[in-house]
Amino acid sequence: MTQHTDDVRYIASLTERVRAGDPCAMLSLANCYFYGIRGVARDNDQGVLLLQQAVAGGDRNAMLKLATCFSTGEGMPKDLDKAQHWYLTARDARGLHDVGHDYYYGDGKGPTRRDVDKAVSAWAKAVDLGDDRAMGQLGWCYQHGVGVECDKHRAVSLYNDAIAKNKSNSWRLGVCYLRGEGVERDWARAVQLFQQSGGSGDAKAYLGWCYLWGCGAERDVAKAVAMLQSAAASSAKAMVFLGYCLERGIGAAKDPGRADALIVLSER
Repeated sequence: MTQHTDDVRYIASLTERVRAGDPCAMLSLANCYFYGIRGVARDNDQGVLLLQQAVAGGDRNAMLKLATCFSTGEGMPKDLDKAQHWYLTARDARGLHDVGHDYYYGDGKGPTRRDVDKAVSAWAKAVDLGDDRAMGQLGWCYQHGVGVECDKHRAVSLYNDAIAKNKSNSWRLGVCYLRGEGVERDWARAVQLFQQSGGSGDAKAYLGWCYLWGCGAERDVAKAVAMLQSAAASSAKAMVFLGYCLERGIGAAKDPGRADALIVLSER
């Protein structure tokens, strides 16, 4: 691989700093090997070696890179347990949330086989570090008794904590008010929370359902179906609600075939 003069100088400088024990330089040179940049031939083994040296030197960014490598299988076998360890060591809440997501959904084989218990554990660690998405996910687990004993009051508490950090999480608490789970049923409050969520797919799905039946808002079937159609692109729940309408011809022409297709798609 041909190197430009600037690249030669850059790599020489990094190499000298690596020899002097500079973890930041180790990480930078590792990235050159990982991605085959700055005139360096791609070499995952050398990249991993330098990355491990940078981690041993206490570089947090190197820990995050190593966690990402274990999480994605870049340059090494995929290993979510090790990814979780390094995200936790680096105190990276977002990474822990994502590892929890990978544990929860898995891919049906090997180290990424679905493991709800490990998902809950990862989300709990992310919650301790303040990640609002993990608060929402862990709250859902408590609300439905998935991987933990069902505790709807604990779910409500987690949802409130998540909302305090990001109002887009409001729809989860809205569902509690809609159903009367962990709080006294209050449809008007549910609608307010769905609206407060800022238009996420699930928020629009439940808001559409409220308009469909006049729960906490004036009934408007046309508005409900339009909202569900808009949300169906990103929300499995919207697909289910829209399928319900199409199966019965509520607010739209009856279309059992499309209704069935939406239900199947929502389960993927």
